[in-house]
Amino acid sequence: MFFLSRLANMIEALARIHRLLPWVIAYALLLPLPWIMTTFFNEYLIDLANRACLFILLAVGLNIVKGFCGQVTVGHIGLYAIGAVTSAVLSLEPGGFGGALGFGLPVWVSIPIAVLFTAAAGLVVGLPSVRLEGAYL
Repeated sequence: MFFLSRLANMIEALARIHRLLPWVIAYALLLPLPWIMTTFFNEYLIDLANRACLFILLAVGLNIVKGFCGQVTVGHIGLYAIGAVTSAVLSLEPGGFGGALGFGLPVWVSIPIAVLFTAAAGLVVGLPSVRLEGAYL
């Protein structure tokens, strides 16, 4: 009986690894992508690929909301804009944008702060909308 339970545990562990293996392979293949892009492509193509990825991100968000939930909404675009503007303002040099804005933080510091700020804005919008029902959705 002990052998069967141990065999079942081994099979479960292999199944777990089998589920993660495609993701690990995809991550390993995408890991050198920034180096490849900066080595073989000019700045315009990198900017174009960056914009395409951002629009794909927005389209996937809209597909999740409309496709799975059946709701027509553009609220995720507003939250996306809040995060983008927050990150830009935090990483802008002091005195930039007409001398009114700018904190001069590194980008890697400003992005997590922007994520937290956007999450707080999402809570402000999301908590009241959870209580809605009927035609308001």
